[in-house]
Amino acid sequence: ALMHCGPKTIAAGLLHDTLEDTNITNVENMFRECKSLTTLPSFMFNGLNISIADSAFYNCIVLKSLPDDFLNGCLQFNVQYNFTSPFEKSGLEQIGSYVLRNYQGTSLANVFSNIKTLKTIDSKMFNETAIKNIADTFRGCSALTQVPELWTNPQFTSFDDCFYGATMASNYASIPEAWK
Repeated sequence: ALMHCGPKTIAAGLLHDTLEDTNITNVENMFRECKSLTTLPSFMFNGLNISIADSAFYNCIVLKSLPDDFLNGCLQFNVQYNFTSPFEKSGLEQIGSYVLRNYQGTSLANVFSNIKTLKTIDSKMFNETAIKNIADTFRGCSALTQVPELWTNPQFTSFDDCFYGATMASNYASIPEAWK
C-alpha cells in the first residue's frame, strides 16, 4: 500500500502497468490517507479484476473528482465489507458521466457510499454499463443536491438503500422507499 503518500498525481500508465504486471486483485487501503492526492489517471484499473477495493482512497481529502474513464475496462471493482467505501472521507464532490464508461462489472454496491462531500452525480453515469447491483452505492452521501432517477431503469435488480441518508437532495421525497 502507498498509505500516507505525498504525491499529488499518479502518472497515467505507470500504476496500471505495475498493477497489471502483478495481476493484483486487492487494492484495499492502497492510497489511504494520501491527503495531497488531487488527481487520478483515466484507465487506472483497465483490464483488472479488483475484488477488494475497500478504503482504497480513504481520506484523500483533496481528491475532488474522478477522471473520465476511471474504471474503463475494469472487470470488477468490489467492496468486500459493507460500508467501507473506497472513497470514504475523500473530498469527492462530483462524479461525471464517463467515469464508468466500458466498466465490465455488474456491481457497484457500496463503492461510493459515505462520501460526505459528494454533491453531484451525473445522470448518464450508468449509461452503457452492465451494472445490476447498486445497493448502498450512494448510502450516506448526505450532501447530494439531487439524485438521478435510477429507479426508473429496469437494469438495476439490487438497489436497497442506494440513496439512504441523501435527505438534502431536492428530489428526496420522490425516491422510492426501497431505494432510501
